[in-house]
This record gives sequence, structure tokens and C-alpha cells, in this order.
Amino acid sequence: MRFVGLFVAAGLCAWAGQYATLKDGRTIILHDNGTWEEVAPRDLPTLAPLKPTPDAMQEKKIKIAQENPLSKLVVGRWLSHDGSISYDFRSDGIVRYTRDGEVKEERYFVENIDEKKRIVRVNIGENSRSGTVSWGGFFLDLKFSEDGNRADDLTTSLKLMTSVVLQRQP
Repeated sequence: MRFVGLFVAAGLCAWAGQYATLKDGRTIILHDNGTWEEVAPRDLPTLAPLKPTPDAMQEKKIKIAQENPLSKLVVGRWLSHDGSISYDFRSDGIVRYTRDGEVKEERYFVENIDEKKRIVRVNIGENSRSGTVSWGGFFLDLKFSEDGNRADDLTTSLKLMTSVVLQRQP
């Protein structure tokens, strides 16, 4: 019985692979004898719509976050009280920052927003992504004040075990 199920599944896969879409948008069916014929879309079998991939869902989530008004607060120059930490977020998606005595310039994007808590998660220096897993770079969680001129750097505060407050610079 298992053999029959495997045979049917293999047959369905082979049958489904006989259709091809050409660059000009026409659809053809490939026959086993090496010939082909053009078919109208109504002649094709009805297939279930594909579910979005994790990468596509993540990209949609990021796009929504970037369009949120809170994400606009990120752009600008931010400096800690002692001057040891600074970020210069440009509107073109590049950030120049100083942390741990190093100055770097990398790509960034707004990854997520918690509107109730006014927390914006910024992804800095990501090298690649597969679904929700990201390689390289780091996340920066910024909690913005109501007026948008102050941000608590929650990520660095947790790392240093002390409060890190950033002020918007002119």
C-alpha cells in the first residue's frame, strides 16, 4: 500500500512539472515525446495558492515598521550624556556610530515597533537573513520620549548594567 502511495505522489510531481511559463508570459505543456503545445490559462489545473515564505513575511513586517511614524524618530544624531556612545542615522539607511571606542558605518533598518511602549527595534549591520534568523550585526532597542528628543538605549543599558540615555543633537 505504501508503494502505491509513493507511486501516485511521484506521478503527480512529474505531471505537475510538465507545464512551463515562457518569458513572454505564454504557458506551454511539455509532452513526453519532446514536443510542446501552447495552452490557455483556463486549461491549466487549479493549484492552491502558495503560502508566503518566512522571508516574504519578514520583509512585509519590516516594510510596515518602516512606514510607522515612530520609525521617523530614529533619523538624526543621538549622543549619550558622557559622549561615549553616538549614532548618526541618515535617511538613506546608513548609520555612523561610535560604541566601545570604535567608529563604524553600516546599513540599518527599522525591524519592529512597539507603539504602546514607544520602543523601536533597529537592526544595524545585518549580513544576511533566513526567515526570522539574522546573521551579523546587532539590534538596538530605543525607547523614545513623548517629545522625541530623548531615547533610552535599552540594549546597551542591559549590556552595561547602567542606564544609557541618548539626546537628539541639532
